[in-house]
Amino acid sequence: MVGQLADDRGGACPVVRTGWFIGLCLGLGATLLYAAVRAPVDLNLDAPLVDNRAPGPRPGSPSRRLLLVVLDGVRLDAARSMRTLALLAQHETGTFVELEAGRPTFSAPQYVAALTGVAPRESGIRTNRKIRPTGLASVASRVAENGGTAVALSDGVSWWPRLFPGHFTRWIRAEENASLEPSIAESAGARFALVHWTEVDSASHDFGAGSDETLAAVRQLDANLARLVEAWGWPAQPVMVMTDHGHLADGGHGGDEPDACAAWLVASGAGFHKANAPAGELARQPMTSVAATAATVLGVPSPTRWAPAIEPIVDGPVAAVSVPPRVPEARSPLRGILGLAFIGALGGVGARGRRKLLAVGLGLGIFVLAGAAFAAWHGLPSFSLTRGHADWVVHLGVLSLAVSLAAHALRPPDMSGVLALAASLVPAAVCFAIFGAFGPRAWPETGLAAVAPLAAFSSAGSICLGAAVGAAVSAFWARVRPGS
Repeated sequence: MVGQLADDRGGACPVVRTGWFIGLCLGLGATLLYAAVRAPVDLNLDAPLVDNRAPGPRPGSPSRRLLLVVLDGVRLDAARSMRTLALLAQHETGTFVELEAGRPTFSAPQYVAALTGVAPRESGIRTNRKIRPTGLASVASRVAENGGTAVALSDGVSWWPRLFPGHFTRWIRAEENASLEPSIAESAGARFALVHWTEVDSASHDFGAGSDETLAAVRQLDANLARLVEAWGWPAQPVMVMTDHGHLADGGHGGDEPDACAAWLVASGAGFHKANAPAGELARQPMTSVAATAATVLGVPSPTRWAPAIEPIVDGPVAAVSVPPRVPEARSPLRGILGLAFIGALGGVGARGRRKLLAVGLGLGIFVLAGAAFAAWHGLPSFSLTRGHADWVVHLGVLSLAVSLAAHALRPPDMSGVLALAASLVPAAVCFAIFGAFGPRAWPETGLAAVAPLAAFSSAGSICLGAAVGAAVSAFWARVRPGS
């Protein structure tokens, strides 16, 4: 009986032992969940792993002005429907190039990759959660070093001056989806102009990539882009138009799904020539190639020595590239300590008896089936959450395993297996009721707790808290129904 001061083997009081276990689980679970909250921020580094600030060789191409337009989150299929992009690509100097966004496919890492030629792993900027100065040279800083001016205009985020402080002579913030050709006209003396529109990305997140709202934003963007390139002086002046990442059909990016990684670039005007490829298109190029391509057309040294320009589309010689150094990143001991603590806690939950093994087996089996069915329905775990914070709710699915650990709870009564079975069905149903993904894969690092820190810590923390709740429920059931 749970209320006994000692069990039939002379051990400690079951209630006392249950209390210790619940306290351990609560403490460890809270620590792990705090680590999960910190994981997206901690994935970013405080400094880049490489240094690209030393100037490289100056290209042999003449100096030109360049307009770089970033159409945030415009999918590949939407880009092919835009008349202005078709006009640019069909010009005798134009080419449509598919790009591969580096993982994770968040915006800030792609901004850095496109302007510096440094991929997310090496730049240390991997999510949108910690915007800091890159500490890297960029196309804009190379222009400034060579006596030119660079301006940036955006209708959305103010990340450009925060990522590249001092690189742009002028920074202009406009209304969302605004027509920016007056600002471009005011910046006529700029050698390099960056224009950033975000309305399509916002609509895709809010309503889905194929929604009427997103398609309306694409049409408005198409009209604004046509006026912008005309104001810049295309085709006499070169233009590059690109996106930073794609979107899932229901909205969302950040993971490694093909739709999220599919980006694109249209280059047209003086300094470019049509690629010798079917339909004027090339094989998919890395996002990091944008920086060297822009620098070559501008006639300034490339900000990176490791990512080549897209040679088939630029006039003039392309600078040689070298292999980037592979600098290991520091590892936080917190992850290893938490992992060992979690394994140790589970190791102390040894099941005894057939009924306990049955309860654990039921919970584990339902957990595996629910996870497999969820993956088949929603896809593999990914950063690309289609609904904000859906991952936290779906993490309740791991409680199917956690509740089964209630079988450890000090010789639980016969109902423990039934409790594990019934309680496991509830979070599994929540998994399918909430549309989203249940954890990210953080591509740049390795190891379970490092590859998916948010998923690993959230799952482990949920299991610990679930085990605490399950133990309490089991002890309560034993007290009120000692003979069940």
